[in-house]
Amino acid sequence: MSLVVLMLLLGCGEPPPTWHDDIQPIVATNCGACHVQGGAAPFALETYDETLAVGELAYASMAAGTMPPWPADPDCREFYGQLVLEPEEIEAFRAWLDADAPLGASSGEPVAPPVIGTIEPTHTDTVPGYVSTAVTEDEYRCFVLDTEFPETMYLEATHVVAGAPQVHHVLVYAIGEDAIGPVLAADAAEEGPGYSCFGNPLPNANFVSLDTVERGFPNQIGAWVPGQAPAVQAPGDAIRVEAGSTVVLQVHYSALAGDPAPDETEYQMILSTVEPTRLVRTVPLLIPELSIHAGSEVSVRHLFGNHGRNDVTITSMTPHMHLLASKQQVDVVRADETRECGLDVPEWDFDWQMSYLLDPEAPIVLAPGDGLELTCVFDNTAENQPFVDGEQVEPRYVEWGDGSLDEMCMVYLSTVEPFTPLPDASEKPCAGTEQCVADCGDSPTADCLLQCPEADAACAVCMLDEGYSCGFTPCALGFSLDESCITTCLISTLMFGGSTGQCLADQCAEQYDPFVQCAEDKISSGECNSAMNRCGWEL
Repeated sequence: MSLVVLMLLLGCGEPPPTWHDDIQPIVATNCGACHVQGGAAPFALETYDETLAVGELAYASMAAGTMPPWPADPDCREFYGQLVLEPEEIEAFRAWLDADAPLGASSGEPVAPPVIGTIEPTHTDTVPGYVSTAVTEDEYRCFVLDTEFPETMYLEATHVVAGAPQVHHVLVYAIGEDAIGPVLAADAAEEGPGYSCFGNPLPNANFVSLDTVERGFPNQIGAWVPGQAPAVQAPGDAIRVEAGSTVVLQVHYSALAGDPAPDETEYQMILSTVEPTRLVRTVPLLIPELSIHAGSEVSVRHLFGNHGRNDVTITSMTPHMHLLASKQQVDVVRADETRECGLDVPEWDFDWQMSYLLDPEAPIVLAPGDGLELTCVFDNTAENQPFVDGEQVEPRYVEWGDGSLDEMCMVYLSTVEPFTPLPDASEKPCAGTEQCVADCGDSPTADCLLQCPEADAACAVCMLDEGYSCGFTPCALGFSLDESCITTCLISTLMFGGSTGQCLADQCAEQYDPFVQCAEDKISSGECNSAMNRCGWEL
């Protein structure tokens, strides 16, 4: 006889929780989106018998915070639609088990599980029947879908309908014409549908190169985990998908979620040719300089500032790291140096990569001068190594890379901004800088030009590339204007807008100041006018 029941017989304490009155509503509300017959979870929790059969396992998962899956710390920030059990709900489940799981008297209809919802898609693509090889280890595979974009379109809503029990999570990208070549080559090189991919959909992509930063990152247009409702943009908002783009679906197949079966996962889209009022952009902030020595625990941190003239409105965050990661945190740092927690994932789990949606009425707004500080922590000790072919690997030196044994530190941010049309393909990167040239006077300096508000990431890269041809190279080499510093500021200005030069002056002053002093003569003498004009400066 349990202690709780003995106390009740002696007239002590409150009556224990019962299935009908207390436990079924908790389970249905928090677990019912996945743990139903035919749902995404491997077993159902719809009935008393089903729940009691796994009662201790369910409680252990609740107490550990692994179920329902919500890795973010709710004490940091409340997100839209979050699934977090209250402590008293977990205590009630424990008390119910300790009291020998009383059924109680049914007083009406049971609480219904959440309704996932649907959309009426204008376009649908399907994974072509791929059978996963995930038997003892998980598999990550990318599929090139068929939807064509002969013209630029606007994505208003998406939904993923898992087509096999092993589908664990899905990320969706629109790859532009200038980056699709390696994807198509990888797809053709492997037998059967799709190609192997882990960290990102671009095979052997170097996210930290100037070329990649200038060209832009893959346009993330969707994400899904079990139980996730359709992603519907607010009225007037949409994601721009440029003409010629190709949709690539990245699927994580779990070896623990059932037997392999042909996968016919659907990706549903509501696409329109009508220009929206606001554009939704999803771009990663990332820290590319990773140096994780064997046996060590390493923390990397960087502040990405809003160096533009406008507010930046953030509507969601999707962190991404690999298997050695142990924690990620995003802090909002205001211009007056006050701080607030943006996102805290205290125990990183690669298997549960979530998109965290901010309340539409309470987005994170970064004013000019504000920023986001990204922190990633990695555990490269022997105890935290992944298993390969059934054996735990030995610790090794790890850097940035897209392989399963490499690492990444990034968070995808979705922002909304007023609609602007795409620039003409023939327009030069620094077009629109006429006022800056006038403001800089008859003898413009490199510093004045680089800090022009219109000198965005593409303009800065063009200016530096062309400037090297007219004598900037000795300046950069002599004063160690290294690529990592440039890349970090390019990432900031790609994400938040504003002047790359202003970011360099603020965050890389020890390198930037000598560089612009060295380049002064080249600019003021007119030696670089032709090179700068190729970028659109019209000096």
